[in-house]
Amino acid sequence: MECRAQFHQHRLVDHLTPYDPRLSIPFNDLKDYLSTKLGAFGDQTQIAGAVIYRGLQREAASLAFNDAFFMQALLFLGLLGLLWIIRKPPMGPRTSPAGH
Repeated sequence: MECRAQFHQHRLVDHLTPYDPRLSIPFNDLKDYLSTKLGAFGDQTQIAGAVIYRGLQREAASLAFNDAFFMQALLFLGLLGLLWIIRKPPMGPRTSPAGH
C-alpha cells in the first residue's frame, strides 16, 4: 500500500503550485494563524509548509487505502462469481476409505 501512497503523493504534488489560489490562500492564512499563536518573531513559512505537506500525505494515504479497498472488493466479487461455476459435490452416500 505504501507504493500506492507514494504514487498518489506524486500525483497530488504535481498539481501544487505556489501560484494556485487554492494553495496560496490557505497557506497564507495558516502562516498568519501561526504568527499569532507562536509570535511574529520568525517566519512561519517552513512550519506552514510542513502542515500543508502533512495534509497532503494524509490524503495520499487515504487514496491508497481506497485503492486497496476497491481491489479487495473486486477480488471478492470475482470469487463470488465462482459460486455459479463450481460444481456441487455429489449427494450420494459416502464410502469410507479402506483401512489397512
